[in-house]
Amino acid sequence: MTTTIPQPPGYEAAIAAVRANIDDLSLYLAVWSARADASLETHARRCASDAVNAIDTIITELHGIRGRLIPEIRTSDDAAMSQADAMLRLLREDGGQS
Repeated sequence: MTTTIPQPPGYEAAIAAVRANIDDLSLYLAVWSARADASLETHARRCASDAVNAIDTIITELHGIRGRLIPEIRTSDDAAMSQADAMLRLLREDGGQS
């Protein structure tokens, strides 16, 4: 039985790209690691280049996720601070009237 983890809205494409490239990277690195066979040398070299490209794509996608996540965190933190400030203000006002 396969468990599917729900993806955060808006991140699906980036996460899918990372996963796909990690799968590809695994294959490319396996071919590169088996390059001792001279008949596979050209293919192995191409896989090494493809591995670098996959790594670059993964880094780009992760950077994009990070770039989106940081402002979301800041917005959430700002909202939480506003709520806390409002509650403290109410407590102070209540405390002064008792």
